[in-house]
Amino acid sequence: MAVRSIQSAPKGKGLSGDRNAQYSAREKKRLATRARIFEAAVAEFREVGFQAANIDRIVERVGVARGTFYFHFPTKEHVLIECQRHQEADLIRRLRELGPPPDSVPEFMKRVMTCTLTSQDDDEDLSREIAAMYLRSPSTYPDVSEEPLIVEVLDYFIEAAERGAIRKDIAPEVLAVRFLGSFFHLIMSDALRADINSPESQETLDVAIDIFVNGIGA
Repeated sequence: MAVRSIQSAPKGKGLSGDRNAQYSAREKKRLATRARIFEAAVAEFREVGFQAANIDRIVERVGVARGTFYFHFPTKEHVLIECQRHQEADLIRRLRELGPPPDSVPEFMKRVMTCTLTSQDDDEDLSREIAAMYLRSPSTYPDVSEEPLIVEVLDYFIEAAERGAIRKDIAPEVLAVRFLGSFFHLIMSDALRADINSPESQETLDVAIDIFVNGIGA
């Protein structure tokens, strides 16, 4: 019996094409399962809170084994990290809808903080759970290079340093992390969440940014 060679296979077919198709199908299935687990976990967090959330109930919602949850999310905290990345992606979208970044560094910082608060207001409970996670275990924080918001701020600070708008003796990476870290408690403040557009909230932001940019020296 003759064996057809790979070369004689119809264009677009053959072992390589079949394997790629199989891989693509498996990858799509994996991503779909991950998305279903993520959505079920978020629903569980919203219903009973993060601490009371139960992995057995989450996998029951999806109809998968408990081990499948751990394959995609080693811990419940990893689901929160995924939530944060979704929030940050939405935040970056909102920032870019406002147009090119302003030349004024304080104005850029205020824009970031206002968009952050607005984005978090869409899912306040989850935002608080994310904040609490980092307070409980700061080491949980993922690699800076993987965080869309830090990367966005870092890119701006690098450009600002190049045009002489901010100091160059401190690495932009340090300034970006310090900026976001300094405003962490302010971003989670009830006073600001009440109405970010109120004169009181705007003044609070302006004062905090002024202190960060200019320090407390006379």
